[in-house]
Amino acid sequence: MRLNLSGQYFHRIASYDEDIITAQSPRLVNQDWNIDDLNVRITFRPKLPVCMGTLALVTQYDFVHTSIDSQWFLDSATLAELQSGAIKQHVISESLNWNPLPRFFLQASFSYVLNQTDTPANNIDLVPQTSPTVVNFRNDYWTVTSGIGYIINNKTDFYADYYFYCANDYYKNAVVAMPYGMGATENAVSATITRQLSKNTRLSLKYGFFDYRDTTSGGHNNYRAHSLFSSLQVRF
Repeated sequence: MRLNLSGQYFHRIASYDEDIITAQSPRLVNQDWNIDDLNVRITFRPKLPVCMGTLALVTQYDFVHTSIDSQWFLDSATLAELQSGAIKQHVISESLNWNPLPRFFLQASFSYVLNQTDTPANNIDLVPQTSPTVVNFRNDYWTVTSGIGYIINNKTDFYADYYFYCANDYYKNAVVAMPYGMGATENAVSATITRQLSKNTRLSLKYGFFDYRDTTSGGHNNYRAHSLFSSLQVRF
């Protein structure tokens, strides 16, 4: 059994000087992004019986905080720099890799993201409305992916995977502004077979099915699609 623990932190500052000659006052002249990123990663490889192959589990947590400071130009004067936004993001992810047989493997991963952007505009109510037109923005979602692979023989491989995405951030405030926020689900499945025709030639054939449902657009962007893709690779 092997257990590894690692962590990382970094701080980054990005400055953007604006030069919007044709814009009307007030106009943005400078913006600073201060980003703090902390992540912790745990890797676990349990000792399995030989007949069960090998297994690896990876758990990771990320926290990212971004503060945005902006400076504006108004009436021939440059105003003091103020915080115009703050972004907080939490990401929890888990992945699994299992090789029960030398020719066969399974992969699976899960991630959950909590993301919110706060701005001073959330505290402004435009008369006669009693709620803000620009609310704090959420971008929370979760995903699941899985895949299996099998080496049929020394020239033929098979791989299949599944993907799921879900976001429930649609905020219906049509009384005061255009509704924003992603509200959608997506399912995707595909299967690929690859054949080594010769030493320098490789042929692959892939089929995919996609199902997407979108709440933000009122269902107008919903779709179901089938795809068939083939490629021939020749190395010289």
